[in-house]
Amino acid sequence: MPNISAARLEALFRPIGELIINWSLLDSQIVKMVAILYHTETGRSLQSEIPREFSRRVSFLRKCASKIAELSNFAEDIRRMLTTAKEMVIVRDAFVHGAVSNYDTSLSG
Repeated sequence: MPNISAARLEALFRPIGELIINWSLLDSQIVKMVAILYHTETGRSLQSEIPREFSRRVSFLRKCASKIAELSNFAEDIRRMLTTAKEMVIVRDAFVHGAVSNYDTSLSG
């Protein structure tokens, strides 16, 4: 049994649910950007096949931001978004694929 009360566990439902829902919206947009950019001449030259794994999609989009002239005005924003997404995926994966096993009360407000 996790070292966490039912009330504390229940308090996590909403924020974790919001994280998962928002993650799926973000990931869906990343998939769409990859699909659109892969079908450009430059996109196909950067990757032999369309990237499907998250880390490969991020790498591909970083390359696109650097190589596709039309994205140059947005390159810094794209890189920042991808960096944030890579940080978020760690938290998302911990909740989706892990299990809450403890609750550190010193970190709660």
